[in-house]
Amino acid sequence: MSQDINYVEFITAALQTTVNEDNEVDWDLFLSAEKETIINSYCGTPLNVFKGTWKRRFKEMASSLNFRIKNDSGDTNNCTDDKKSAITYLENLPVEEKWRLKSGRFIEDIVMQAINDSAFEHPCLSYIVDLADPIWPNYVSPEETDEVRTYNSVELPDLQDEIQNCIHLYDNNTLKTAADYYEFASDQKLKFSDSFEKR
Repeated sequence: MSQDINYVEFITAALQTTVNEDNEVDWDLFLSAEKETIINSYCGTPLNVFKGTWKRRFKEMASSLNFRIKNDSGDTNNCTDDKKSAITYLENLPVEEKWRLKSGRFIEDIVMQAINDSAFEHPCLSYIVDLADPIWPNYVSPEETDEVRTYNSVELPDLQDEIQNCIHLYDNNTLKTAADYYEFASDQKLKFSDSFEKR
């Protein structure tokens, strides 16, 4: 919450300028009006966590200011046709084309359950299983998560010292925003070996 304190005044001002005559605020309107500040605050966390943090801040400040949040604000209902189509596709998928986990369950059946349970648009509707998404622990066990995460994983070779040294240049406390990193990178004159093996 201490980091959120930095945003209290900013969000308060933004909500007070976007509140309508019915004392309602709209998440989409807030995002549109304040997108530059929100984008500049991105610090590398998973995108769903970043969005969730901002949505929580928005809701908390709206509540503390006694503003109502517009009913359709920020969430897109699943189109029943899309949901039905996705479930039909997964139901008709032959067993031999499904991914069977060691537990005996099929990942496609797990995704189908998530689609069935979701009331709002979610990546699972496009058959995307992002294990960083907080919904998946409700559907897969820790063992299944590890199996999915490590499936066909390739061990990458160690980076060469030249490249590692270049990367370490960015490990400093003065670079805070994407613009800082871009400016710093633009000023670098990085020289790499001419050797094909070292590229």
